Amino acid sequence: MAETEPSTLQIGASRPPTANGAPPTPVPVPASAPPPFQLDVKRLHDLPSEQQSLYLLTFISDLVRHVDSLDSAGAAAEQAPTKKELLQIVNLSSPAPTRVIRNNLGRCFAGIFSKESRKLLYESINDLVAIIQAGKEKDLVAKHAAVVCLGAVFEAAGDSAMSLSPLACTALLKALKAASSDTGYRSAIYKTFGRITVGIATAIDEDIGRSVWKQARNAAGGDKSLLVQAKACWCLEQLVRCTPYFR
Repeated sequence: MAETEPSTLQIGASRPPTANGAPPTPVPVPASAPPPFQLDVKRLHDLPSEQQSLYLLTFISDLVRHVDSLDSAGAAAEQAPTKKELLQIVNLSSPAPTRVIRNNLGRCFAGIFSKESRKLLYESINDLVAIIQAGKEKDLVAKHAAVVCLGAVFEAAGDSAMSLSPLACTALLKALKAASSDTGYRSAIYKTFGRITVGIATAIDEDIGRSVWKQARNAAGGDKSLLVQAKACWCLEQLVRCTPYFR
């Protein structure tokens, strides 16, 4: 019976000797396959400015569908390259991530950490917190995107990262000062406070919880933006539902 040729080609592999004793024909070694989704930043920036946002939205929409389609093994295998692409988009200065793109970034982060494997969960949270805590060299739009993604990560997998919730909440409390002139950013911070509270599946640290409560209560009654007031009220609701401190 003829031998079956292996399906996986390895470096240095060659075909079995031919029947007439001729030297074996070297088997070409294929280049390693690129990640299934890789943003071409150069191509993005080469586009006219009015087309860049559409190009980025198309990319992230396709990535969302891809992540949603992954099974547990696929999510584990693609966790590292997907995280790298997501953080690259979070840090884009041009075009700045829009609300739709921010929400899709968060959905992708939630997708890769809600399918059993969470090997990069702590690293991802630390990366996002580092962006939020960065100084003036980091644009507010990048910090805004990181806040949305941080909330999505904690809501999806916070029960595996309870020990990082004080770090995340402290970073968000400090970020409120920088967000004083940005309504969308402030509202995202309060929503993320609520998502962390829900996601860790246990009572948040009491001192942190009371600090968040104070800020959210003040915003609910005194912020000039109805959007911020609504998110602050939702944050207060989660604190009442998920902790014993305010009942």
